[in-house]
Amino acid sequence: MDTIIIGKNQEVYSTQIPETKKSQEFDLSNINKKYQPRIKAFHTILKESVSPECLNTFYDRITTSTITYSKLKNFLYRFCYIKVTGEYLVEENEIHLYVNRGQRTTLTHELLHLSSSYVNQKREHYQIGFYQENPTLVLGDALNEGYTEYLTNKLFHLGYNSSDYLYESIIAMLVEEVLGDQTMQKLYFTGDLYNFINNLCQYTTIDNVKKFLFLTDYVLNNRYKITRKKASIESISYINQFLLEVYTNKLIKLYQEKEITLLEVYQLLEIFTYELKQLLDINLPMKKEHLKENIVKNKQLVMYNIKQRL
Repeated sequence: MDTIIIGKNQEVYSTQIPETKKSQEFDLSNINKKYQPRIKAFHTILKESVSPECLNTFYDRITTSTITYSKLKNFLYRFCYIKVTGEYLVEENEIHLYVNRGQRTTLTHELLHLSSSYVNQKREHYQIGFYQENPTLVLGDALNEGYTEYLTNKLFHLGYNSSDYLYESIIAMLVEEVLGDQTMQKLYFTGDLYNFINNLCQYTTIDNVKKFLFLTDYVLNNRYKITRKKASIESISYINQFLLEVYTNKLIKLYQEKEITLLEVYQLLEIFTYELKQLLDINLPMKKEHLKENIVKNKQLVMYNIKQRL
């Protein structure tokens, strides 16, 4: 198993992808009949939307999975204003639902987690999409939740399950612009954080990618904490810079390979910047005027970089 050194005694493991299933039939007898039609509908849409290899984990995991609904947790979470609507327990291969209203969106979100999960019990190591947990580190939670939420909307047209992931879904969408949707989907559904890092390193350094991943996780876990506000703002500022820099480096590479014109470089950068400005429409600890100023400043820096290099 190959690894990438992330920090002191911290490694990201490569993924062991399940073998392609010869048959696309799957047994749902282990799952409550109430949810079986929804799983079949989920499978139909997923099959029509992604490449066959992206369904391998779904076929591998769905037959041993269970889905339960907890009325008690539904009541407790609503009473305590906790926004958890469901969860996927990867080691147990169980989906737990805690809502009645909006349950289809929550179930789809959790089924995407199931469809991108892998457990290596010998190494106490598991992956869900871009999230990896092993004995040396926990990494990629923000990107994983953001891209899962983004796919819930993009592929299934169900809207965003929780406003808590709006920031992460925008960041994940912009990373997909850098890597391309087919590459991003393949990496996600095979739980391949290892090659996600390698792919981004086409356009930046590995240290920058590490910092991006750690800071997106930091923003997810701390942006509403008053004592972490300053650090969260600094993290958001860096993430904006990172995204504009890697996308610009991609555009420069495409231009040098004569795949796009100089005019298209500027046009695509303008579109990317416009998409990044969606952050102005959501609740963040950074004041909107400072956020806008940060985006504009970073765009000016990458524009200067383009003029210097091209």
